[in-house]
Amino acid sequence: MEVSATKGNLIKLRKTLKTIKKANEILKMRRDNLAKILASLLNKLEKRKELDKKIMEIYEIARKCYSYYSMEKVEIEGFKVNKLEVNVKEEKIGGLRILKINYFLPEKNMFRFLLVNYLQKELLEILKETFEIIEIEENVERIASELESLNKKVNILEKKIIPKFEYIINYIENALFEEEIEEISKINLLAPI
Repeated sequence: MEVSATKGNLIKLRKTLKTIKKANEILKMRRDNLAKILASLLNKLEKRKELDKKIMEIYEIARKCYSYYSMEKVEIEGFKVNKLEVNVKEEKIGGLRILKINYFLPEKNMFRFLLVNYLQKELLEILKETFEIIEIEENVERIASELESLNKKVNILEKKIIPKFEYIINYIENALFEEEIEEISKINLLAPI
């Protein structure tokens, strides 16, 4: 970056450096906020282990349903279940696109077999938890990607751009100081004693 050593350029560079430092602080604050959000989302993902256990329990209940009642009877009861509605949207929050899953669980039907009623209740609960986990996992990926991008920007500012501006400002200050000393020396030489 070639800049002539003038007071005008020095003032412009100082203002620009001040703006760059403020932008860097804003990026750091955003990065820290996203890191906190990411940490809280990762804590919520602990539910996944519990969900896996519930799915295995439900699988065992479904096997019992098929063994107690004939497969045809269970399937006929299954056709009575209302449809599940799912709406997936993206919301922009602070410049970041976040996934939002809206779902409408069907009303519980009453079946002839008690075990099928229990199975339906548990499956609806598992569906709800599954949608929550899907939403969290997708948002974790998005936030992690944004954090990576922010870290790159902050590192470039801190390790390259800010030091370069500081070096140039220091160079201009030294050049102007040398010019002042040279002028003072000339005045002293030319001035009568």
